[in-house]
Amino acid sequence: MEADLVCAFRGQAALLSCKERTNRFLVLAKAQNKTAAASGEELVPHLYEIPPDLRQSLTLDNDSEMAWFRELERASGLRAYLCRPHSPWQRGTSENEGDLLRQYLPRGISLHKITEELLKNAAERLNKRPRRCLTYQTTAEVFFNLALTAAFAS
Repeated sequence: MEADLVCAFRGQAALLSCKERTNRFLVLAKAQNKTAAASGEELVPHLYEIPPDLRQSLTLDNDSEMAWFRELERASGLRAYLCRPHSPWQRGTSENEGDLLRQYLPRGISLHKITEELLKNAAERLNKRPRRCLTYQTTAEVFFNLALTAAFAS
């Protein structure tokens, strides 16, 4: 999995995105600010939306707001990895999803005006988009099939 924090102008609010790498499933959450504590508190409950078999590790930006990664490891049971500074290719899924997310949340929009309903709608639309890398299946279809397979394997 990969997580990213999109900050508003002057750090007044932030948007957390978490993506499962193999099927591109997206979870979005809103944080009240970009501090490490706020980011961690908002992200941990959303990680549990992904079945345990699909959340093995988490790759994060190497920014100051990701300083909570040790607490995140303890709270979620995931192994967290930090990518090298100025190395966006180490989190390619996150970078690509950020570009797609701009279709629903354009640059310059006030993150204070973004509602949970808007985030849910954007994530749902992106999760229902067919992807070439998934042989034109939607993210939701692949995610559901993987989750179902993991549930029956347990």
